[in-house]
Amino acid sequence: MAQGGMLLQWLLIINGLYGVYCAYNILVCDNMVSTLHTAVWNCGLHYATKRMLGYWMGTYGTVRLYAGAFNMPGLGALTYILEALCFEYEKKFHTLEFFRAWIVCMSCYCLACYSLAWSIRGKSNALTRHALPGPAAAFEADARDSRGLRGGCKRQRAAASGQGGVGW
Repeated sequence: MAQGGMLLQWLLIINGLYGVYCAYNILVCDNMVSTLHTAVWNCGLHYATKRMLGYWMGTYGTVRLYAGAFNMPGLGALTYILEALCFEYEKKFHTLEFFRAWIVCMSCYCLACYSLAWSIRGKSNALTRHALPGPAAAFEADARDSRGLRGGCKRQRAAASGQGGVGW
């Protein structure tokens, strides 16, 4: 896999672990990490609403962790799009601090685009490598021939069988 794909996998895994960690802090501890996420709302959060936020963060953190561990960038992109859309919707009601909500939305949209780009790139590479004839397929066929995996040239076969060392 290309470097960008591995970077995306690790990004999804780390972001998923961070989401689960933040959910734990919102649900169990009331510390600086939980305040970082609850401070996005400019109205006071009810205790039950705060707990729902923790469950929500734990849910999409787990899905991102799964998407990174099993190389499913499309699934990771879906979580980023859903999170951004939820924050966009809440911005309409002026319940979120605008600048913080804007940062969350833009970062989610950027990560979703990056995830979708690698998802599409990975599928197109798989198609061109295995299904479509072209220079890459011809190069792979020549490489197999030179290693003797698909017949090779007549001289290589003759030399391997011990029947023709003359005429080189």
